[in-house]
Formats: sequence, structure tokens, C-alpha cells
Amino acid sequence: MSVNELATLYMLGLATSDQENQLASETMSVCLTVAGLAVGAGKIQRDDVYDVAANAAVRALARIQKWDPARAGWKTYVSYIARSEVGNQQRRYQRQQMSLDAAIAAAIVSGLAPSLSVRKDSQES
Repeated sequence: MSVNELATLYMLGLATSDQENQLASETMSVCLTVAGLAVGAGKIQRDDVYDVAANAAVRALARIQKWDPARAGWKTYVSYIARSEVGNQQRRYQRQQMSLDAAIAAAIVSGLAPSLSVRKDSQES
């Protein structure tokens, strides 16, 4: 049975438990592929691959009612969702980086950050 047929059965609520598991596995495989390619392109970090893929797979299955088999196959639909999740992860990382940079700058300005100068006695060791 094709993945499109599995997705259609799932969408209609007619899929067996085994068919649901097979669809979930196929969906996760597509998401892992997209996330892996994003790592290779420098878009996300390797540590984030499984989180991005899992988030994308959950989103795809939760939104299966929005899938139109006449417009795109299931794998194509899932790959668009996975690419969107890669973008979400990039934005989360950028926000975290900006927040961290702002916290470091504030600590330096307020004098709470440790001195970055090297002590003379530590150089002699």
C-alpha cells in the first residue's frame, strides 16, 4: 500500500493500528531526511535533528485534514511542513542567541560579569 493510500485511510479514520504506525514511520522518515539536509546546509544544529523531525511529524499528522491529495503527495506535504519546522528552529535559535548576547552585555555593563583579563599568577603556572 502506498503512503498516499495510508494517509487517506488515516484521514478518513479507516486506518488500522498497523497502518497508522506505518504512516507515522514513513512520516518521521521524511522529516528526518529534511532535518538532516538542513544540518548539511548549516540551517540547524545536529543536536536539533530529532526535535525538529518529531515536531514536524506531529504537526503533519495533526493537520492531515488540510492535506489535499489532488495537490501534493503525502511525502511532499510532509516535506513542506518539515521545512517550515526547520525555519521555526532557526528563528528559535536566533532569539536565544540574541537573548544570551543581551544578557552578557547587560552583565558586563552592570559590572556583574567576571573580569576577562588574565591574572598574572595564572600565566606563570
